[in-house]
Amino acid sequence: MSVQISVEKTSELGRRVTIQIPDAGVNRKFNHKINELSKSISLKGYRPGKVPVSTVLKKFGPQVRAEVIEEVIKDQFPKALTTEGLSPAGVPNIEKILDENEQLEFVATLEIMPEIQLADLSQVELEKRLAEVSETDINKMLEKMKLQYCEWTKVDRPAQTGDKLKVDLARQLLDGQHPEAFEQKNVSLILKTEGMIPGLVEGLLGHSAGEKVELNLTYPQDWKDSHDAGIETKIKLEVHEVLEQQAMSDEDLANKIRIEVKEGEDLISMLRSKVKERLTDELQETLAEELKESVLELLIAHNKFTLPDIMLSQEKNTILKEYEQRLKNQEHVHFPEEAELQEMAEKRVMLGLLINKIVEVNHITVTQESVRAEGEKLVSQFGASSEQFLQYYLSDKNLRAGLERKALLNETVSCLLNQLKVKEILVSFDAVMS
Repeated sequence: MSVQISVEKTSELGRRVTIQIPDAGVNRKFNHKINELSKSISLKGYRPGKVPVSTVLKKFGPQVRAEVIEEVIKDQFPKALTTEGLSPAGVPNIEKILDENEQLEFVATLEIMPEIQLADLSQVELEKRLAEVSETDINKMLEKMKLQYCEWTKVDRPAQTGDKLKVDLARQLLDGQHPEAFEQKNVSLILKTEGMIPGLVEGLLGHSAGEKVELNLTYPQDWKDSHDAGIETKIKLEVHEVLEQQAMSDEDLANKIRIEVKEGEDLISMLRSKVKERLTDELQETLAEELKESVLELLIAHNKFTLPDIMLSQEKNTILKEYEQRLKNQEHVHFPEEAELQEMAEKRVMLGLLINKIVEVNHITVTQESVRAEGEKLVSQFGASSEQFLQYYLSDKNLRAGLERKALLNETVSCLLNQLKVKEILVSFDAVMS
């Protein structure tokens, strides 16, 4: 079978491929299928296996011929792409099919994968932040834990700093894009300024149960939810209860969370040790994620190439589905505008292509141990049942694939760190965790 292939460049990554197959054998394959069908099909008015070929042709001919042509294209098209050295970035579009006797010609348009030449990162500097947990950090966490575990007593007086309020809340962003207020019922607010929108605590001080409060506030430019940053908002609150915190000692807290103390050990020392261990784990995890993100940002910044539109389109659809799922889960989400959606898709697609290239060039693989380590981190929250959950993740094909992807990404980041000029700087716990 002599196949003729011509390739036209329609854009940087776009290609139009014309394939001519002089002896495609369409008629031969078509006749064979029709004959086989006439022997096996059951039609009203005919005995099984005795349907005339002419009847089968009339009723099923166009459908069968389309199936034969599709089979030939599926067989020949990948071979043609391999011959021309083309790697499709997505599913090609068959634009035209010419079927004449035994000759078959068809035209397909597609985008090809970009050629990636990885940048040399050996002279690129990266700051790696280091931090430790101090005694002050432990004291701050103990105070937060006391807020979480202490008893609260309902009081009949105006609210003071440190009190807890039970309120109904309605928030409306005044940016012209959110006409409906976001409402929450029976919300607990502790009147401490940390983590609160500026002015909220001050606006609630002095108010008692049964009172309504309306505040016009503005989210800071560095607000944790970037969608709200810098936006003015109207907040309406109805206070239902004012509660006062009951004093709690370190010993009370240790007993509340059931710190196990062996003979000869000090209860408070064990409490502080457990808190330090927890804070250290959280700190190291945050620093590792921060370092990973910094490495990947540098990777993107130093590698530029054209991305296939079809991959960007698919990724944008994936992102929107993720937001829709979060909305179904009752999360308060801001759907990205088109420009932001495009930026998110470009970052994901570029990182995916770059990581695949780095894995290929550096022959990176993951070990059973690294996959298990990822699983152990994931299930550590389940305590005594962790091993049971770990085995479930490792035995499930899809869940294990997720662990393997995480392990592969970590190996890729480690590979890149070995190429970069890493400069270590010491910062405080709060600088990392705030």
